[in-house]
Amino acid sequence: MATVRLIALALFASAAIAATIDFTTFPSGTPIADESVISDQFESVSVTFFSDFPNSPRVKTELGGILISGGPTGFFDELGMNFVVPVTSVTVSIIGSGLNISANLQVFDKDGGLLGAVQHTYTGPTGIESPFSFIAPSGKTIGSGIYNGGLNPSAAASIGALSFTPVPEPRNLFLLTAALASTFALKYRRS
Repeated sequence: MATVRLIALALFASAAIAATIDFTTFPSGTPIADESVISDQFESVSVTFFSDFPNSPRVKTELGGILISGGPTGFFDELGMNFVVPVTSVTVSIIGSGLNISANLQVFDKDGGLLGAVQHTYTGPTGIESPFSFIAPSGKTIGSGIYNGGLNPSAAASIGALSFTPVPEPRNLFLLTAALASTFALKYRRS
């Protein structure tokens, strides 16, 4: 019975762990060079990025590893993220270049339908991360998001870290069910 519990715990834990990106290293462990353009380098952890601005989004490692869009404020306007697999929650940790900076996250389902938006005000102090989250409504999943940290004309809030929780894949649930059924069958046969 202990084996069954261990298998179930291991499979459940691996399916429910949030992915976190801090924009200092790529998933391979390679350090991100200053001004690196970011697009699909994080696809292996289930997210890609896009922006409407040339050579963006990009990482400023000289400022501690922050993701910027390169918009009109120089650091932020809209920056998009597409999730490779559906997710249930998204947390954006922002770092502001001043106080009382407003940032917005719009979240969409896989078909582009708006699930909702959350706005957050960075109250500082400057350079310290301030997280805010969006949790998908019951029965819905997140397919993409648009972040805008340039709502203030005189300052911007860049992304210091991004965390998200992928939905367990049906294949993993099938494997869990199969493993549990096999273990119970073996135990029953031995009795």
